[in-house]
Amino acid sequence: PYCARRARCAALHLSLRCSLTLPTPPALARAGNTFVSWLSAPVPAGTVCGDLATTPCPTLAEGLAAAAPGSTVYVTPGRFAGAGNVEVSFGGKAVTLQSTNGRELTLVNATDPVTGLKTRAFNFTSGEGRDSVLAGFSVTGGDAENGGCVIIERSAPTIRDSLFLGCNTTAGSARGGAIYAWNTPAPGPLIANSSFTFNWGVEGGAIFVGGETVPAAMEVAGCDFQWNICASPVGRGGAFAADTANFTIADSIIENSIVGFGGGAVNLERATGRVERSTLRNNTAASFAGAVQIFAASLTAVDSNFTGNRGFIFAGGVIVTSADYEAVNTRHDDNWGRVGGGGIKVVGGSCRLRGGSVSFNRADGYGGAFDVATGYGCCCENCARAGDWGCYVPGLAAGGAANACIFKNKDLTI
Repeated sequence: PYCARRARCAALHLSLRCSLTLPTPPALARAGNTFVSWLSAPVPAGTVCGDLATTPCPTLAEGLAAAAPGSTVYVTPGRFAGAGNVEVSFGGKAVTLQSTNGRELTLVNATDPVTGLKTRAFNFTSGEGRDSVLAGFSVTGGDAENGGCVIIERSAPTIRDSLFLGCNTTAGSARGGAIYAWNTPAPGPLIANSSFTFNWGVEGGAIFVGGETVPAAMEVAGCDFQWNICASPVGRGGAFAADTANFTIADSIIENSIVGFGGGAVNLERATGRVERSTLRNNTAASFAGAVQIFAASLTAVDSNFTGNRGFIFAGGVIVTSADYEAVNTRHDDNWGRVGGGGIKVVGGSCRLRGGSVSFNRADGYGGAFDVATGYGCCCENCARAGDWGCYVPGLAAGGAANACIFKNKDLTI
């Protein structure tokens, strides 16, 4: 899979070299629309740019400046980098910035082609709402303390149909390799139908959302996360991390994320989250929770699959620490926690499963299915179990595990 993805990335750059012969769709190429063209010459001072036939804008920033609120800025295929194409701001305008031919042919590179200086591509920091839309771009090469390619503060834009590839945040708190969202008002930014591949950070290899005293908000829908990494010894949330936030992840796939600490795929701290119809598969944590780490937070998983994840100390699937976890019709299968809690580890708080399964999980030490701290429990109603190595609760006599792991309406062997 790694080699296949590298090949697709190489194909992206090849297609860009051939993209200049592609025509703009006739429905868009009419007078009155604002256009940005990679090949456009600089516009003389005092000249209004944007007409495709005569004076298309040469940079993304100039296209946004020329556009009227409520309109669309169409960007023709090409590679956009350097001044006017990085640190691009919508300035609070309700405008759509959209490629004409899709993300495969429209690249924004936040690395300066002359100096090699890396910065961000887009800034949403002027109170933008969901009617400020970024659509149909490949964004790469960014590096900043928070939000390697995109920063969102006190704003809630829509980002859709885009690819974030090789965005990094490695300095300071290093939150959000691709996207950093802070104090975002409800309902929060909408990140839809986009892909995140090979992004790096310390907290949130691809995306971080957080707030101060009031929880931030975010919605992620129909996204694909592959090989996002938080390699630091304190790295957490390989694909997604939330701290003091409310969020939803729906109809998404998170695979092959790697973290140096906990929450291989997703990390929640002081947050409330919901994962719906999503798959978290083959993610790895060097310490705790290959799939999801929940700390002083609350998570509900519905109709989802947590499978094939690895925690190299505890919890192949999910770890619940002073937190609440509820799963409905969700599979926790084929996960591995080296010391204990192959499927789920409960350190403190509550754990309730309804439907779904906890099957074929493994631990080299304690509790292939569940590892539950004394005084806490996990209730599983109508859950299928098979092939696990039991439920372990320290300090209880043999057979006492059933007092902490309560299974209802299903035959099983502990």
